[in-house]
Amino acid sequence: MKKTLYSFLFCTCTLLGDSFFNEVNSIINNHPDIQKQLEYYQSVEQDIAISKSEYQPSLDFQSSFGKEKIEYEGTTQDTDETFYQNSLTLTQNLFQGFATDAKVEQNRARLSSAAFTLLDSANNLALESIKSYMDVLREDALTNLYQENVKNHEDIYSKIKERTDAGRGRMSEVQQTLSRLHLAKSNLIVQQNNFFDTLSNYHYYVGKHFDMVNTQKPIFDFSLPKDVDEASIVAIKNNPAIKVMRSNVLAKKAEYTSATSNFYPSIDAVVSRDWEHNANGVNGDKDTTKAYLSLKYNLYKGGSHEAQRVKVMKQIEEENSALNKLKREVIKATRLAFSSYKSYEEQIKYLALHVQAAKETLDSYNEEYNLGRRDLLAILDAQKEYITARQTLLRAEYDFLYAKFRLLNVTSQLPKVLNLDVLKNVDYGIIKESLEDDKHFDIDSLCDNDTNPSKCLNTPVLNIGYLPAN
Repeated sequence: MKKTLYSFLFCTCTLLGDSFFNEVNSIINNHPDIQKQLEYYQSVEQDIAISKSEYQPSLDFQSSFGKEKIEYEGTTQDTDETFYQNSLTLTQNLFQGFATDAKVEQNRARLSSAAFTLLDSANNLALESIKSYMDVLREDALTNLYQENVKNHEDIYSKIKERTDAGRGRMSEVQQTLSRLHLAKSNLIVQQNNFFDTLSNYHYYVGKHFDMVNTQKPIFDFSLPKDVDEASIVAIKNNPAIKVMRSNVLAKKAEYTSATSNFYPSIDAVVSRDWEHNANGVNGDKDTTKAYLSLKYNLYKGGSHEAQRVKVMKQIEEENSALNKLKREVIKATRLAFSSYKSYEEQIKYLALHVQAAKETLDSYNEEYNLGRRDLLAILDAQKEYITARQTLLRAEYDFLYAKFRLLNVTSQLPKVLNLDVLKNVDYGIIKESLEDDKHFDIDSLCDNDTNPSKCLNTPVLNIGYLPAN
C-alpha cells in the first residue's frame, strides 16, 4: 500500500485575522452549549473519583442510645435498663468480581466520550460561526451591488425621460425603464431583508451585534487534501464523533465486565470494635473486637444477572453498528465537502472571466452609444448583466471560502487551526491507546462492503469542468 504524507495537517497558514480569531474563540468559550458540555465533562471527572473510592476502605461509626426492657417468661427477673451501643467498623473490599476496575474504566471511557463530544461541538460551532460571519460580509457586499443597480436604473430613467420630454424619445421606453426601476428597488428591499437576517443569525451564535466597522474578510492560506481519498482517511482518523462512538463502545464493554461480576462472590476484610452498656439483657459494660473475612455470594436471582449480561452484550453490538454507520456518514460528508471545494475552485475561474467579458461589453456599449449605434436601454441591459455577473462571482467566492473551511471541519482540523481556548480544559488522551483502532485506516478501509473484491482501489475520478469531446 502506498503511503501518503498528509502534509496539509502541518502547513503554515494565515487564517483569518487576529480580531476574528479572538471573535471565534469568544463565541466558542461563551456559547451555552459549550458551557453545558464542559460542565458535564467536569461532572464525569467526579464519577471517576467516585468509582476509584471503592478501592479505599470504608470506616463507619454507629451509635445507639435508649431504654431496653426484657421480659423473661416464667420468671420475675425482668429487666428495664438504659443502654447504649457504639461500634466502629473498618471494611476493605478484597474482591467483587472486578466490578470496581470495570466501573473505573467505564467512567474513564465516559470522560473520553464527553471530551470528544465537546471537541465535536466546538468543531461544528466554529464552522457555523465562521459561516455566520461570512454571510454578513457577503450580504452586505451584495446589498451594495443592489444599490448600484438601482442607481444605474435611476440614471438611465432620468436620461430617457429627458430625451422623451425633449421630443427625441418614445414614451414606451420611459414606461419600460420606470417598470424596471420599480423592480430594482423591490429587489433591493428583498436583499436588505436578507442582510438583516444574517445579522440576526450572527447575533444568535455570538450573543452580540455585528461590528460593521472593524470587519475583514477571512483570509485562507492553508493546504488542503489533494484528493478525496486522502481527505476521507484523515477525516476518519480524526473525527471526534467517531471517537465519541469508540469511547461509548469501550464504556459498554466495561459495563459488560461489571455485569459479569454478579456471577462472582464479594469478599470483604472487616475489623470492628463494639462498646456496649446494659445491652441485650447483659448488665454492665461489654467491649468486643472482631477481625474477620466476609463472603457474600448470590446463588439465584430469577435469572436477572444473565439477562443483564446479554442485554449489555447486545448494546455493544448496537454501538458497533452505529459506529460503522457513522463512518459512512463521515466519508459521505467528506466526499461532498471535497467535491464542493473543487467545484467552486474551477467555477470561479469562469465566473471571473464572465465578469471581465461583461465589463468589456458594457464599455463597448458606451462607446457605441456615443457613436449613436446603441440606445440607453441596451446600456441598461449591459449594466444589469455586469452587476449580475459580479453578484454571481461574489456569491461563488464566499461559497468557495466556506467550502475550504467546511473541508477543514469534516477533517476535524478546524479546532487545531483556531487553537480554541476551551479545548485546553479537557483531556483527550485519557484512553488514547484504546482509541487507536483507526490508526492504520487506509484507502482499502473506506469501503466496508465485503462483497467488493477491489475494495476502494477504483475510486471514481472527480472530473470538474468542461471536457471537450474527442
